[in-house]
Amino acid sequence: MLYKKVVTSSVSIVLTSILAVGFAAMRGFGTIGPAHLRWLLPLSFCLMTLLPWILLTANGRTEIDLRKPIKYSSLGWAIMLGAAAALMCFLLNSLLFGKSQDNAFIKTLALLTAPE
Repeated sequence: MLYKKVVTSSVSIVLTSILAVGFAAMRGFGTIGPAHLRWLLPLSFCLMTLLPWILLTANGRTEIDLRKPIKYSSLGWAIMLGAAAALMCFLLNSLLFGKSQDNAFIKTLALLTAPE
């Protein structure tokens, strides 16, 4: 059994749809909604991170390859490579679009810091 006992296979499609719409709404309100709802964006990321432990059994987590790392030193490499990839995206956006509103980072910053 991949899901916890409260989640049957027939319920999983409905639950997945509800979670997808809920997280999309949280992301929308957190980015382009009123300023007092901006906390919804990081909250949605935290909730999405916790979902495998809430909904899946140990076998389900193994099925999606969510397990302890073989070497913890690989976590350091993963963080450094992720940071390097983010930096490359930032530099590519800066090279292509400069500081215009077409730059995804500038646009996101403007949305998140805009007054109500």
